[in-house]
This record gives sequence, C-alpha cells and structure tokens, in this order.
Amino acid sequence: MTRAKTIITFLIQTFLNIALTFLLISVLADGLLDYKTGFYVLAPFILGLTFWILYFFYIQTINFKRKTISSLNYSWTIAFIFINVIIILFNYLSWIDLFDGTTETMFP
Repeated sequence: MTRAKTIITFLIQTFLNIALTFLLISVLADGLLDYKTGFYVLAPFILGLTFWILYFFYIQTINFKRKTISSLNYSWTIAFIFINVIIILFNYLSWIDLFDGTTETMFP
C-alpha cells in the first residue's frame, strides 16, 4: 500500500473514531439516546473500528517486514495507530464508566 493510501486510510479511521466519540458524548452528556440503546447502537461500530485498526496495523507490519514500505511510512502508521487507540480507549472507558453508574464523576 502506498504512503498516500495509508495516510488517507488512517485519516478516515480517525474521522470515524472522532464521530463515534462525538456520538458517545451526545449520548452521555446530552441524553441523545438512553445509554443502553446508545451502547447497543454504537458498540458494533466501535468494535468494528477497533478490529479494522488492528488488521491494518497487522498488514502494515507484514509489509514492513517484507520491505515493501519504508520506515517513514511505518512511523506514520504507528503514529496514527497511537492516536486512534487513545480515542478508542476513551470510548471504552466512557462506556465502562457509564455502566458502573459513576457517570457523575465524568459529567457532573
């Protein structure tokens, strides 16, 4: 995969990840949906995005080992993975916090 395709793919992933986080905050803070309904609606997307990021990182690792991509391209991959993992962890921790019943500590 070329460097441009890699960057475009990760920008799309980051955008989708931020959109899911925006929906999460809308469910938690604004009461857009009941939190259980919101969880069942957003969970497949969050899990799917998680597996997509892990799969893409696996493909880039294989390409790096085969020397079909440069170390700079692999560095961009690691940077975007790091950004997306932080956003996904926020999503997971927020849902865990919501189901614990301690949401007031996060959103007073």
